[in-house]
Amino acid sequence: MDDDRVVGFVMGNFDPGNEIDASRAHIWRLNLAASEQGLGYGRFAVNGGAPEARRRRQTRITAFWVPGEGGPEDFYRRLGFRPA
Repeated sequence: MDDDRVVGFVMGNFDPGNEIDASRAHIWRLNLAASEQGLGYGRFAVNGGAPEARRRRQTRITAFWVPGEGGPEDFYRRLGFRPA
Protein backbone atom coordinates (compact mmCIF):
# COMPACT_ATOMS: atom_id res chain seq x y z
CA MET A 1 0.00 0.00 0.00
CA ASP A 2 1.36 3.40 -0.94
CA ASP A 3 -0.78 5.59 1.30
CA ASP A 4 -2.47 5.63 4.69
CA ARG A 5 -6.11 5.62 3.64
CA VAL A 6 -8.54 3.24 5.29
CA VAL A 7 -10.26 0.86 2.86
CA GLY A 8 -12.10 -1.30 5.38
CA PHE A 9 -11.79 -3.25 8.57
CA VAL A 10 -11.76 -6.81 9.85
CA MET A 11 -13.01 -7.88 13.26
CA GLY A 12 -12.05 -11.30 14.54
CA ASN A 13 -11.70 -13.33 17.66
CA PHE A 14 -9.11 -15.75 18.98
CA ASP A 15 -10.32 -17.87 21.88
CA PRO A 16 -8.41 -21.18 21.76
CA GLY A 17 -10.08 -22.46 24.91
CA ASN A 18 -13.64 -21.87 23.73
CA GLU A 19 -15.81 -24.98 24.07
CA ILE A 20 -17.34 -24.20 20.65
CA ASP A 21 -14.77 -25.19 18.04
CA ALA A 22 -16.06 -22.69 15.47
CA SER A 23 -15.43 -19.81 17.92
CA ARG A 24 -11.76 -20.54 18.59
CA ALA A 25 -10.45 -18.57 15.59
CA HIS A 26 -13.23 -16.67 13.91
CA ILE A 27 -13.83 -13.75 11.53
CA TRP A 28 -16.79 -11.83 12.90
CA ARG A 29 -16.94 -9.10 10.30
CA LEU A 30 -15.06 -7.97 7.23
CA ASN A 31 -16.12 -4.74 5.57
CA LEU A 32 -14.48 -3.05 2.60
CA ALA A 33 -15.49 0.09 0.77
CA ALA A 34 -17.35 -0.90 -2.40
CA SER A 35 -14.77 0.93 -4.52
CA GLU A 36 -11.97 -1.17 -2.96
CA GLN A 37 -13.50 -4.61 -3.39
CA GLY A 38 -11.81 -6.96 -5.82
CA LEU A 39 -8.38 -5.40 -5.29
CA GLY A 40 -6.98 -7.95 -2.83
CA TYR A 41 -7.58 -6.10 0.42
CA GLY A 42 -10.10 -8.65 1.70
CA ARG A 43 -7.80 -11.56 0.91
CA PHE A 44 -4.95 -9.71 2.63
CA ALA A 45 -7.08 -9.15 5.75
CA VAL A 46 -8.28 -12.75 5.97
CA ASN A 47 -4.86 -14.24 5.29
CA GLY A 48 -3.31 -11.86 7.81
CA GLY A 49 -5.05 -13.66 10.65
CA ALA A 50 -3.76 -17.11 9.70
CA PRO A 51 -0.27 -16.78 11.25
CA GLU A 52 -1.80 -15.67 14.55
CA ALA A 53 -4.26 -18.59 14.49
CA ARG A 54 -1.36 -21.00 13.89
CA ARG A 55 0.64 -19.37 16.69
CA ARG A 56 -2.32 -20.12 18.95
CA ARG A 57 -2.31 -23.74 17.70
CA GLN A 58 -5.53 -23.39 15.74
CA THR A 59 -5.88 -25.41 12.55
CA ARG A 60 -8.87 -23.58 11.09
CA ILE A 61 -10.47 -20.16 10.92
CA THR A 62 -14.23 -19.87 10.64
CA ALA A 63 -16.46 -17.16 9.22
CA PHE A 64 -20.22 -16.83 9.20
CA TRP A 65 -22.12 -15.23 6.33
CA VAL A 66 -25.70 -14.93 5.22
CA PRO A 67 -26.16 -16.68 1.86
CA GLY A 68 -27.75 -14.73 -0.95
CA GLU A 69 -27.22 -12.56 -3.95
CA GLY A 70 -24.63 -9.85 -3.37
CA GLY A 71 -23.31 -11.56 -0.23
CA PRO A 72 -19.75 -12.57 0.60
CA GLU A 73 -20.14 -16.33 0.04
CA ASP A 74 -18.22 -16.43 -3.25
CA PHE A 75 -15.39 -14.42 -1.71
CA TYR A 76 -15.02 -16.73 1.28
CA ARG A 77 -15.35 -19.86 -0.85
CA ARG A 78 -12.53 -18.65 -3.13
CA LEU A 79 -10.37 -18.42 -0.01
CA GLY A 80 -11.16 -22.03 0.92
CA PHE A 81 -14.01 -21.57 3.36
CA ARG A 82 -16.97 -23.87 2.96
CA PRO A 83 -20.42 -24.10 4.50
CA ALA A 84 -20.64 -26.33 7.55
